[in-house]
Amino acid sequence: MMSPPRDREVRRVVQVLVAVALAFLAGQLVAVLFQGIGVALAHPALGTAVLTLPSPPWWTTALGLVGLWVGFAGGTFLAYRNEIVDAWPTAWRLRASDSIYLLLGIALQGLVAVIYAPFHLAHLSQPVHKIFDGSRGVTFLLLALMTAVGAPMVEEWLFRGVLFRGLAGSSPSRRRFWVAAVTSAVLFGLAHGEWIQLPGLVLLGLVLAVVVTRTGRLVPSMMTHVGFNGIALVALVAQRAHS
Repeated sequence: MMSPPRDREVRRVVQVLVAVALAFLAGQLVAVLFQGIGVALAHPALGTAVLTLPSPPWWTTALGLVGLWVGFAGGTFLAYRNEIVDAWPTAWRLRASDSIYLLLGIALQGLVAVIYAPFHLAHLSQPVHKIFDGSRGVTFLLLALMTAVGAPMVEEWLFRGVLFRGLAGSSPSRRRFWVAAVTSAVLFGLAHGEWIQLPGLVLLGLVLAVVVTRTGRLVPSMMTHVGFNGIALVALVAQRAHS
């Protein structure tokens, strides 16, 4: 029979996992709802078929991201409000040196590229192209801001701010830290639904867990995430410029 403290800890872990799962599910449902409304207003004749195009209109991606964020943010807010995870008053505290973590994200993206290079994977950049192929000019800039800045902020809030911290606890042992880091990193990778990119995303999630633990804040991991996503967009812009 488990001791009361152990029982409370198991219950807390279950609550964290359920909260994140519900946030993800809510995000998916709201994304579908927003995209459905957009399709009904813009392309009622085509219906949802427009969403399955190789390069769907830019606004379907934008609406999907906003819907996903609504679910993520709602789940995160409720997790803190219901005290499923501990309060984190220093989470968004800024420091002048935080910009250095952009370089960490860029370096990490380079490391992932080196790891993947021997496999010569033809569809490695397909997710980026699917998002941006239907956009130019202002719409490209909008999606770039959403994916390079907006997505890291919301994802870090949920996956590191709630999932990792909730699993690790306030003073984790080395074993518990790595269990929490690996679990949150794998779930973070799976949430993107991209199997080829999964190893790189898991690696990113592990590094972000370490950054959060070392700094005690969310901004450094968010900046690392921004650098990781942003350099992929820079590569896409360079590719377009030379094509």
